[in-house]
Amino acid sequence: MPFAKGAPRPPTSGRKAGSRNKVNATLREKLEAMLDGRPVPMVLAMVGLEARKAGDLALAVKALDAAARYAYPVPAPEAPAEPPPHAPRLLIIE
Repeated sequence: MPFAKGAPRPPTSGRKAGSRNKVNATLREKLEAMLDGRPVPMVLAMVGLEARKAGDLALAVKALDAAARYAYPVPAPEAPAEPPPHAPRLLIIE
């Protein structure tokens, strides 16, 4: 039975709470299998490069993103700059 638009979802639809999506589960399995005392960023990079060669781009991006977070800090978000209160405003009169 297909999902009817506007109707509530069946209670058994979707992933169960706490279950990982396919990419995260695959990355965790490969990471645990390859770790063996190696540094985590190095193993993440190896997993990413192997996934890229195999054509699994979603896994490659996820692994290389995680490896990059070990090497490069995540920049803090900046508040948007507000113009000074005395800045001229553009007024168009038609």
